[in-house]
Amino acid sequence: MDLFELNKHEAIRRLPVVLFIAVLALAGIIGNLHVLYVYTTCFKPSTYRVFVLLLSIIDMLCCCVSMPFEMVDEIFPFAYTEIISCKIFKCINTAVAVASAITLVLIASERYRRICRPHKTQMSETMAIYSSIGVVVAAIVFTLPALYVYGRKTVPDLPIPGHNVSVYNVTGFECTWGDHMDGSIYGYIYYAWVLLSIIGSMIALGVLYSIIGLTVKKHNNFMRNTLRNRTKNDAINSKSLLPVSVADDTKRVSTESRNVVNAKCSNGSKEVFVPEVNKRHSTAQVKEGSSQAGNNLAIPKSSEDNTSGQRISGRKSSTESSYSTQTYRASQAPLRPQETSISDKEQRITKVLFAITMLFICSFLPYIIIMIAYFADSSYSEGLNTTELVLFLMSFRLYMINSVANSLFYGFFDTKFRKHVKRLYREFCYRCTRLVSRKNT
Repeated sequence: MDLFELNKHEAIRRLPVVLFIAVLALAGIIGNLHVLYVYTTCFKPSTYRVFVLLLSIIDMLCCCVSMPFEMVDEIFPFAYTEIISCKIFKCINTAVAVASAITLVLIASERYRRICRPHKTQMSETMAIYSSIGVVVAAIVFTLPALYVYGRKTVPDLPIPGHNVSVYNVTGFECTWGDHMDGSIYGYIYYAWVLLSIIGSMIALGVLYSIIGLTVKKHNNFMRNTLRNRTKNDAINSKSLLPVSVADDTKRVSTESRNVVNAKCSNGSKEVFVPEVNKRHSTAQVKEGSSQAGNNLAIPKSSEDNTSGQRISGRKSSTESSYSTQTYRASQAPLRPQETSISDKEQRITKVLFAITMLFICSFLPYIIIMIAYFADSSYSEGLNTTELVLFLMSFRLYMINSVANSLFYGFFDTKFRKHVKRLYREFCYRCTRLVSRKNT
């Protein structure tokens, strides 16, 4: 068996891995195109939009560059001879993973400041843009050593795929640590550097989101208790402070008017009797009735009369004001949680970003475990059967699911994003229907 025949048999064994990566790449490209279009055209400028677009660009780079390279690497497991492309693509793969980790830490710190320190100075959109540029630069600088570590590695005496038998005098080439790294410790230092950065990011994310979760939980419990107490107080106040009826107000004002008129007439030569009036009569009607009952006796007006009239109207207006105030308080609704420092919008955004972070942690755990196993024994993957090899290679690349699932999480948790996507497809279907109807006519 020559090199190309051995490579063909090994590529057939790895065909499920190639299909797995191809499905991820296709789904990721479609999903991230939706995210880029919707968040660019339908969302207002904000730090949340900046971070979402940054993550989407990183995911798109992974789907369009990293995943196709991984497919080529699996198709030519024993016959990859391009040194330059191997260095460049391995560097891009590592930079994408590191950029995702740093971006999520940056997002978590922004969420922590906005939720737990709402009265402090918050990150603006301009600061978010500069931070995103800094993330990209830091990821590139961080992964530059990959250009030196990776390269073409010569594999003498290739094994027969699925067997523990080697074919002598057949030499293959892999895209991994270069031949210049044999016996060197720099490769292990670089791997340890990458692993520690990812693990440190996971720890930072866990601590920040734990504090954020506790703060949101305390806030929700406080708001629940506050709303419950306000509802009870409003119910008690509406029963104990019943509004005075308009009829009672009119009766009181009429009685006061009659007393005032009798008091004024008693100071004159004749005594005037003011009869009882209907409750619906106003103060003016009471005065008119009293003048008619007193044999058309003219009651002289004085400054005291004006003062009494003002006093009566003042009492009436204060009574009406008290009635309107009590009626308004009885119908006043309790405050909503949106009017507090932590709004429902901020909590919804935090839930979306927290779900993305949890997916990042879970998908990178198999990668970390495999890398630690490689540090312990670099030959542990040799001699695996086809099923074990496929599971091993898929587990090593599970972190690529981040580039696909982020867009799905926006659709699940972000109602505004989901609404705009539905509207986009409704418009598309409407235009397609009109185009078909025009062709038919």
